[in-house]
Amino acid sequence: MEPTMPPTPAARAKPASAALRLLLPLAVVLGLLAVLVVAAVLVGRWALLDEAGARWLLARAPGVQVTGLQGGLLSNTLQAERVQVRWGQGNSVVIDALQARGMRWQWRPETGVWLRLDGESLTAQRVVVTTVSSGTPALIKQLQFPAQVHLNAVRVGELVVDSLAPVRDALLRDLRLDGSPGGRHSVDKLSLSWLGSAVAGQASIGNSAPLPVVAQLTVTPEASAAAPDWAAVLRADGVLEQL
Repeated sequence: MEPTMPPTPAARAKPASAALRLLLPLAVVLGLLAVLVVAAVLVGRWALLDEAGARWLLARAPGVQVTGLQGGLLSNTLQAERVQVRWGQGNSVVIDALQARGMRWQWRPETGVWLRLDGESLTAQRVVVTTVSSGTPALIKQLQFPAQVHLNAVRVGELVVDSLAPVRDALLRDLRLDGSPGGRHSVDKLSLSWLGSAVAGQASIGNSAPLPVVAQLTVTPEASAAAPDWAAVLRADGVLEQL
């Protein structure tokens, strides 16, 4: 028997690169949260709770464009027709039809945490992430920030990351982002459609090195009379770099 040749480094890098690029929206969200925390320290109550103050602040934020804003940045309800954030040379995130409901903010809830957000729902009709990068993205080393977020539901109609196939009808239940030392980011229940398949499951990741990951996903074909019956269960339990 002829020996089986192991896959080349280039072949192994392709799925890893795609997975890292799909993680980019999470990194962007964490970065926006960090900016929000800094803004809460540097500006007053008017700029964060009042709609006029929010417009004034966002108009002066570098790389940020918001149209159709209703509500303050730290108010109970916030919506915008479009939010666009640009950074670097050609990197951007565009969010269409953003709505945040039932937001409750708490300042300094515990040691090491500057801000806590509990919310009922966060929805967006479409999110487009564009990145300019040479080669495989660098591996994330840590996901810490001085804030905690708990959202009952996050819905995105369509997520497009560069040239990757779009993710559709994404729904995350019980999403928790804990940026405090030793915390974990987790989603209790997720469902989405990608590449003609329905994906459902749950996942969590530690926020500091070595970034331990625990996840279980079930993949099935989307409902169609022509689709064959099959299912795949994917489980992960280890550190991000090894996975």
